[in-house]
Amino acid sequence: MKSPALVLTLALTALAGCVEPVATTAVPVTQAQTVNATIISVRQVAVPNTGNQVAGAVAGGLIGGLVGNQFGRGTGRDVATVAGAAGGAALGSAAARSQSVATEWTVRLDDGRTFAIVQNGNFSIGQRVRLVTQGNTTTIVA
Repeated sequence: MKSPALVLTLALTALAGCVEPVATTAVPVTQAQTVNATIISVRQVAVPNTGNQVAGAVAGGLIGGLVGNQFGRGTGRDVATVAGAAGGAALGSAAARSQSVATEWTVRLDDGRTFAIVQNGNFSIGQRVRLVTQGNTTTIVA
């Protein structure tokens, strides 16, 4: 007999893979342009995930169908399987299009210009930092 708890754990683990975390890329300072700045404000912002809704729906539907198939007998099992697949597909799609919360740091360069940069970090308002830019990516470095 299959354990519903094991199937549910596997289902939730698979759905968690549909959500991509916000990440920053560190670059070597010697290969990048660096300018000095001061942190002037901080706020939390919503960042849309770049997960694939179709893949999320397919994975959720498969897992939901497997979970639903664990319940009932005969026609009842068929109904539970279909309901599980439909519910899993909806949850998988929603998970793929959900949003993450990230930190937006506003900095003022020494020349007076201001920029907002979204990245994780542990900075404080008034702190002197460096902005490291390589290509299209700018990172705050303490």
